[in-house]
Amino acid sequence: MRIALAQTNPLVGDLSGNATRLLEACIQISNQSKAPPPALVVSPELSLWGYPPRDLLLSPDHLQQQNEALVQLQHGLKQILPQTVLLVGMAEPAQDHQHPQLFNAAALVDASGWRVVARKQLLPTYDVFDESRFSKPA
Repeated sequence: MRIALAQTNPLVGDLSGNATRLLEACIQISNQSKAPPPALVVSPELSLWGYPPRDLLLSPDHLQQQNEALVQLQHGLKQILPQTVLLVGMAEPAQDHQHPQLFNAAALVDASGWRVVARKQLLPTYDVFDESRFSKPA
């Protein structure tokens, strides 16, 4: 099994552009060697949002853009790299409607769709970090 790391430089708040960057990274990784495309590509924390997204996480419009970006990734993988799965950092809305209303999560995206597979447990609240303001621990 070939596993690769996608080291991208996401722009905070540019969800569609960051999805494009991630797909381009998957293509670049796939083209770097004569080996078969990677089975799994892993991207950084909140790679769809850029880090730290701060108050953008509170925007329903940006959450909708995230869903569109995940579908964009799914369609791109289906067309270009149907055997590759991408682990992507995203914000998952919590179903309990208690503040904060998000999980800092990771989703698996492949040719058939996407699903959340992990949630961050330890949220830093020191120095410049204030993650517990925006997301709840798993």
